[in-house]
Amino acid sequence: MTDLQYTDMMLVVGSDTTEAHPIVGLHVKWAQSRGAKLVVIDPKRIPLVKQADLHLQIRPGTNAAIINAIMKVIIEERLHNMDFINSKTEGYDSLMAILSNYDLRDAEAVTGVPRDLIVQAARYYGKRKRSIIMSGLGVAEHEYGTEGMFVLINLALLTGNIGIPGTGIFCLRGQNNVQGSSDMGCLPHVLPGYQPVTDEEVIGRFSKEWGRPLPNWVGKKSTQMMEGAIGGQVKALYIWGEDPAQTHGDTNNIKKALSSLDFLVYQDMFMTETAKFAHVVLPVASFAEKCGTYTNTERRVRLLRTAIEPKAGIKADWEIFSELSSRFGLVSEFEVPSEVYAEMAKLTTYFKGISHRRLGSKGLQWPCYDPLHPGTERLYVDGFPKGRAKFHPITYKVPSEIVNDQYPLVLITGRRLYHFNNAAQTRHTQTTLTATEYLDINPADLEKFGFSDGELIRLISRRGEINITLRQDEDIQKGTVFTTFHIPEIPVNVLIGGHRDTYTDTYSYKFTAVRIASMSN
Repeated sequence: MTDLQYTDMMLVVGSDTTEAHPIVGLHVKWAQSRGAKLVVIDPKRIPLVKQADLHLQIRPGTNAAIINAIMKVIIEERLHNMDFINSKTEGYDSLMAILSNYDLRDAEAVTGVPRDLIVQAARYYGKRKRSIIMSGLGVAEHEYGTEGMFVLINLALLTGNIGIPGTGIFCLRGQNNVQGSSDMGCLPHVLPGYQPVTDEEVIGRFSKEWGRPLPNWVGKKSTQMMEGAIGGQVKALYIWGEDPAQTHGDTNNIKKALSSLDFLVYQDMFMTETAKFAHVVLPVASFAEKCGTYTNTERRVRLLRTAIEPKAGIKADWEIFSELSSRFGLVSEFEVPSEVYAEMAKLTTYFKGISHRRLGSKGLQWPCYDPLHPGTERLYVDGFPKGRAKFHPITYKVPSEIVNDQYPLVLITGRRLYHFNNAAQTRHTQTTLTATEYLDINPADLEKFGFSDGELIRLISRRGEINITLRQDEDIQKGTVFTTFHIPEIPVNVLIGGHRDTYTDTYSYKFTAVRIASMSN
């Protein structure tokens, strides 16, 4: 986040930063107050737009089209960094082949953003000495979300905005410790430190340490687990700190999957929607009642210390896993969390120099290669791990979810400032006890479809329907509506589903065709 102190220009794409990441939002405002330019690309007129120098209010699902258009202008006006491109990248010619036939008039028609604003945004980004990109789930949670990230990488490489202070791509995560969970191997194809489970050398090293042979095949993503449960291939699940019955798309099928299991263990702090399906519920200590590490979006590993003792019978997650491991036959000899981290660090490269003892109050950023290494504040300063960074030419693809007369509106889901994710914790606070949820809609659409502000309606997609109250909001783009997934009584993810991202299997939470109907219909 210190890069925001040095940047000359911030391009915020698909992130309602002040609502979903308020601390980062403060850093953005501070950076702008000392002179950095701010350009926001978002279908919604988010609160940050009030501070922005420029707002490109794109149509939902057109992230790739707008970034390609910006790159087209940068190349035409010779704002790209050919020295960087020639010395540190590959695939530039293939990118040029895509962009050479790109027309700003087509980009304007697709995105809804006037050409002069596209040109102005390109000049803001390309002419500044140090420009930084900040992306959120508005990029990732699309059918072509991974491709949306590829075009942002292309833009940074095109201008050489990588590896120096005040530049780069700042990916704002959806929850706290998503980074840390991924780092520790909570992905189906890697072990801690992003070491492939198919690598025999890696498997051999872990097997030797644990005294047991490890499988060398890639596991299932969470969506595939649910499909396996419905199909009968997955008989049991152990769900820890996740609430798929509320937070995953295609909720009706998720609940069908959970009901199909022979055995479901659920481990969390509260009786969430998913806990209702469990055969066994294991209560766990809260963050304030345990010791361990969190890793934030800048790869900073921070030490969490116990502030209060948990109630009798409540254990920390690592204690539960250790006891289960012992009962399954692999005896765990860990006595404190620092020993768990020490074993992980021993088996990885990126974390080898990190220990609980070294973290102190500030923490360390990985990679950290040995006990004397200071940590890595900024990636790619000395180049790229594979020698050269690769351009990934991406063409804009129309979302598979069809908007038509039957489903004329696009539903975008997101978050509110006072709730966190599925709100399992924040719903218990005084601030939000009486909070409800609304469907935000542009006043012109209220009039067009013949509804009133404050009216309770049925919101219908191709997969299901919910009841929700309308609330007019001029910050919502015409043709779109917005709500959140915070309130289980308004299960918005019943509506979400359809085509998923090819790379990640992520649902398209930011583009669902819907219609509104009266309660009497």
